[in-house]
Amino acid sequence: MKKILFVLVACALSAAPALAVPSLGGWERGDPGTTYQRWDFSTPADPAIPETNQNPYGTPVADIVQPLGYMQSYLGRPGVWVGNPLVIDLYIPNREYPSPYKEIWLEIGYRGTLPGIAVVPSGGVPVPLGVTATRDAQTFWWTAIYGWRIYPNPLEENIIITAGGTGGYVDYVAVDTICIPAPGAVLLGSIGVGLVGLLHRRRSL
Repeated sequence: MKKILFVLVACALSAAPALAVPSLGGWERGDPGTTYQRWDFSTPADPAIPETNQNPYGTPVADIVQPLGYMQSYLGRPGVWVGNPLVIDLYIPNREYPSPYKEIWLEIGYRGTLPGIAVVPSGGVPVPLGVTATRDAQTFWWTAIYGWRIYPNPLEENIIITAGGTGGYVDYVAVDTICIPAPGAVLLGSIGVGLVGLLHRRRSL
């Protein structure tokens, strides 16, 4: 089943390269415990606050490390940072209490190469889930999606992106995360919802 879902992720990338696709675990953006943050770099602000921030646990930040410059547009893409190498350090805050593990999916639009992407959690061990990548044959822009799980779930993490080659160009970065609760917490939550429904029915009779 996981292999089928991974193939579907790759197919979705080729059909719509600007769409982040979580996840192998069957969850969706907006589910309880999820966060979503996307940097389109619409301004040269550094550190950069995401244009889209659906993270209830704090404010994510992108620190642009030693860039060569910022371009309002480049090869059809608005808001592009360039460096050789270009390093972007993403800070992602998390929920207030730990869970068994956290799942992360990072999507990035870039040109050049990505010699390094490192997840540095405040605790726990990141385990790679896989990578998919497609390239526009005319503009040579890449769209790549990276996945990780961190055991146990940390309170926060940094994702350090290094883009290089003949010059690293980054157009946007998007990150989806989910903190997976312990099975007991899920069960308790289900029981709570059931009790509320039962009490409501009894009051209605």
